[in-house]
Amino acid sequence: MSSSTSTTTTERRCRIPARRLCTGSEGQVVVLFALVLLVILGVAALVFDVGQNFVDRRKEQDVADAAALAAARYLAACPKPQTTANCAAAVNAAVALATSQGYTNGANGAEVTVKIPPGRRPSSPASPTRWRW
Repeated sequence: MSSSTSTTTTERRCRIPARRLCTGSEGQVVVLFALVLLVILGVAALVFDVGQNFVDRRKEQDVADAAALAAARYLAACPKPQTTANCAAAVNAAVALATSQGYTNGANGAEVTVKIPPGRRPSSPASPTRWRW
């Protein structure tokens, strides 16, 4: 009788001292935790990258707006019809402001284009940054 009591006691205490002898699922928590942690880190990295992309685009738009205002100062002195070729002072002012803010034409894949009158962006898929002034 004592041997059957001992067997049922061992079966009941399967989780405590003799884990190797048990056929349970005690290791699942570590695996699930590792997988969930990887997913959370991946989502956090994606959120950071998308947020940085929005910050970069906002900065580019701010520089483009400032360059357009700098060029607009010189448009009144341009002869009619106002074109990019006729308004060298306006083009130079816009390019100088963009360069002072770190957007030099041809550097780091940036393309600085001044269009008078304003028009569509250049359709160059090779350059990631496009400007329209």
